[in-house]
Amino acid sequence: MSEKSVSTVIIDAPLADVQAALFEIGAYPEWLSSIKKADVIERDGENRVIKAKLAIDAGMMKDRVTLDYDWSAAPSTLSFTMDEADLLTQMDGTYSLKAIDADSTQVTYELTVAVSLPVPSMISFNFSFHEILDKSNLLRLQCDFHLSILYHLFEVGN
Repeated sequence: MSEKSVSTVIIDAPLADVQAALFEIGAYPEWLSSIKKADVIERDGENRVIKAKLAIDAGMMKDRVTLDYDWSAAPSTLSFTMDEADLLTQMDGTYSLKAIDADSTQVTYELTVAVSLPVPSMISFNFSFHEILDKSNLLRLQCDFHLSILYHLFEVGN
């Protein structure tokens, strides 16, 4: 079963600067701690990444995913879908960017994931553990964390 989360943040940086950071997928490990490695597999005629393999370490979930990027709505939107992965069965996302003014950009990050990991029966009755592992909350935290890293990337630069 897939879980979807949406987070929005306002970044104190011009739209072009935010686009440059988000659209350089190969540089994600430099500012996104959950992405340990990003290998660009294929680029289009405009040198945009259309396929990349990412090594993800998000605490309890570690995986290697190959993502296909869709630039058809660029530069306001960048979407991706999962091609293959070790544990995830779905990972689809969208970055939507909107200039608030000359120096502020709104970024909305939508992420839908499904994991092929069953919860062992001996754990499923432990309420506190289930509460910690609640996929909706973890997904929300992941979206919020991802956007907060992006936000701080630009705060530090100013």
